[in-house]
Amino acid sequence: MYLTDFVWLTDDTISRGSWCYTQDLKIKSAALVLRTFIDIVSKNGQLLLNISPMADGTIPENQKQVLLEMGEWLSKYGEAIYETRPFVEYGEGPTQMQKVGGFSRMKRQYGPQDIRYTRKGNTVYALMLRWPGANTAITMEMFGQGGLAEDIKVSKVSMLGTRERIQWERQAEGLVVHTPSKKVDDMAVVFKLTTSGL
Repeated sequence: MYLTDFVWLTDDTISRGSWCYTQDLKIKSAALVLRTFIDIVSKNGQLLLNISPMADGTIPENQKQVLLEMGEWLSKYGEAIYETRPFVEYGEGPTQMQKVGGFSRMKRQYGPQDIRYTRKGNTVYALMLRWPGANTAITMEMFGQGGLAEDIKVSKVSMLGTRERIQWERQAEGLVVHTPSKKVDDMAVVFKLTTSGL
């Protein structure tokens, strides 16, 4: 699924291979569920997440932990998700869905090269789906020559979750940003771009 001009809803399950509780149920990591959620939001989608309670309605601890970890991430960086709209394109990077019949399949091994975008007014959020390492240069090619965001001016770049000043520059290849000297988050990090020309 790619960015659409209409809002859509999809469902996914917190477990691997089952939509109900079974013995020895394998649960996805919070990081995988969160990164899938970010990918969906960047494409103008919404996620209906299935959990698998036991017969008495109890939610097992391992499923609770996934939900709590996602909630903790959203409490810190939720401005990049809540009340946002799609950017000019959903993102960039090697991890993409492949359509097979009525379903989409994707090797969901998101890496630091996978960037997803959302926006709120003139603020653009670039969500990197894995921590790339400290003091690492990242190029957002969409802002380069010939890119869909080539004409959008960027006046400021910061990162949610840190007060460290973010070094950045606009090059022909794209917007080059540098991660801070200390890790901000393992699951996903968010660059906040102040722009004009959207």
